[in-house]
Amino acid sequence: MTFAGPARIAALALVAVACVDQPKVPPPPKIVRLPDVSIARVALAEAPVQVDRGTGTYDEVQIGEELRSGDHVRTGPDGFARVDFSSGGGVRLLDAAEVELKSMGRTGKMRLVPSVTVLFGSVRGFLDPPAPNAPDRPRLYFRANAAPIVVEARGDAPLQTRTTRNRDGLEVAVVQGEGAVILNGLERVLKPGQFVDVVAGEVREARELPPPPEVVEPTGDERFFCPGLVVRLSWKPPPVATASLVQVASDPLFQELSFTAEVGGDHALFVPRAPRRYYWRTATRDADGRAGEYGEAHVLFCEATPPEDLLSTPAEGAVIRYFGQTPKLYFGWKAVAGAQTYRLVVTKGAQLHGADALVREVHGTGVEIEDVPEGEYVWGVYAEDLGDLPLFLAPRRLVLSQSRVQTPSTLQQWGQ
Repeated sequence: MTFAGPARIAALALVAVACVDQPKVPPPPKIVRLPDVSIARVALAEAPVQVDRGTGTYDEVQIGEELRSGDHVRTGPDGFARVDFSSGGGVRLLDAAEVELKSMGRTGKMRLVPSVTVLFGSVRGFLDPPAPNAPDRPRLYFRANAAPIVVEARGDAPLQTRTTRNRDGLEVAVVQGEGAVILNGLERVLKPGQFVDVVAGEVREARELPPPPEVVEPTGDERFFCPGLVVRLSWKPPPVATASLVQVASDPLFQELSFTAEVGGDHALFVPRAPRRYYWRTATRDADGRAGEYGEAHVLFCEATPPEDLLSTPAEGAVIRYFGQTPKLYFGWKAVAGAQTYRLVVTKGAQLHGADALVREVHGTGVEIEDVPEGEYVWGVYAEDLGDLPLFLAPRRLVLSQSRVQTPSTLQQWGQ
């Protein structure tokens, strides 16, 4: 048996004391590398759209290109990109926006889900409605600080949101459907036209977005002679407006913008680039600098030759008076070469696209309509075979008025 000397015993004692007094240091965390798999795909893109895959260099994006965790996607002025997630849902980057995509673990779940950090600008989020009896509601995840912001679909309609980076944090608005914004256990349920600010890890109270302006003209598929044309676009701003946003595009989704402006007044002048169909709309910016959603899109036609009004009867501004039951109304128009099917639209108010519009498909140049109640109407006719070409320069106005005979309230004798 061998015994240790005094020096070795003292050293062992010091080591023992050190081991007792020194707290245990936990082992370094195990580094788990996320698999280099696709978490999203570029479904639509209109240049300029670029992606940085962690190299610091941006390359042009191609439709169908796969995106992975850590990728940065950005759009330039007038650009847009639709990104669909492999887990469901997606986002659309509006012009001059940039996002970072990341994979993250969902609490209590084994699978990874994508999250979006909005670095600049605005993105729209898209979610399908919850499936009946599904255990989970569809979700999108956004990041502002540490905790993820959950946007969850509610109700039975598709959800469309708008998430905007501002100087204080994020603004999350519901455009369509019903959704909930959840952060750190706090939930705010939003209906269309409502938004919340997410600032410093807190979800503020829900508020209303500023409403869009009321469009004055043109509103109903008006036709114009294009060479040298300047079209006046006018509207009535709401009281909260400090400015109005105007967009004109050559497609109904406003992906190909022809004109965009922010003006402080109630009109803008648009010079068409070429003869074609254009769509235009407006939105409101309030005193806080917050932009509301764009209102309904209106169509105007710019044509290479002077357009002709082909509506025949009733005349513009006609007032039809009747006694007793409503009369039969005859609507007539001239034929268009190449057209076999026409569509008559009659609606109350000042616009042809009313929710309660009376629509008739006609194979000919006239039709008789019964049981139209009294009121003020606008009407027009479209050639369906020619891409819904309007036969009018502007919708015609019509007033249907029932005349009432007033009877004496007291009996009188002849001669008095």
